[in-house]
Amino acid sequence: MRFLIVVAARKGSERLPNKHFLRVAGTPEYPVRVCDYAVRAAKKAYAALADTQWMISSNDVRFCQEEPNNLVLRPNRLCTAKASIHLALKHALQSWEADFEGPQFDAVISLQANVVTVTSDIVLAAADRLEKDRKATAVMTVKKAECPPEWMFRWRRFLQRESRTWRFRMQDLYERYVPTGTCCAVRREVLLGCKSNAAFAWLGDRIMPVVESGPTIEIHDNGDLEMARGFLNRPIFA
Repeated sequence: MRFLIVVAARKGSERLPNKHFLRVAGTPEYPVRVCDYAVRAAKKAYAALADTQWMISSNDVRFCQEEPNNLVLRPNRLCTAKASIHLALKHALQSWEADFEGPQFDAVISLQANVVTVTSDIVLAAADRLEKDRKATAVMTVKKAECPPEWMFRWRRFLQRESRTWRFRMQDLYERYVPTGTCCAVRREVLLGCKSNAAFAWLGDRIMPVVESGPTIEIHDNGDLEMARGFLNRPIFA
């Protein structure tokens, strides 16, 4: 399969302005920023997967200076807090293929630039899962939940009410797993053919899980940033 790895990094966070370029590790002279983890994971996965490309989807022109050959500028209408990631990924895929000649991609792998615990291993696991299970329409990273939150049960009832065929492959997972959003892989025909922007609906009717074993740290506000700094700069003992 040919994968397009997309690092989603929209500008305009209200809770933590310019969060993608804030230092989370390293030193002021040599900072490791929030976005560096997802970009590094995308580059390493790109090097390990044949016939694959990686790119950044953003409306932040600062990425033009660092990754001019791997940036697709996303229109502002797709960069609001309520904008659908489905439409953003669809725009990224169509824009990249319009600008660069070559065979079409079979699937898109999405990474969130504000997740500092993402690794290339997660990306490769999602790609492997989607490639080996030909019936799977999408793969999503999840975490085990010992005590399921209330929203899981509400979401299950919503799917039962909305889906007359009850085809969702993850219907038996909602009470045991929490989707993390760290990594998501979806087949081309599903991404381009879906008419709905509702959560999970655009991922198709057979969503397979990849269980994350380590922590998941997603940066939304200063509290998340300080937690990440403490975790990523913690001392390592033999």
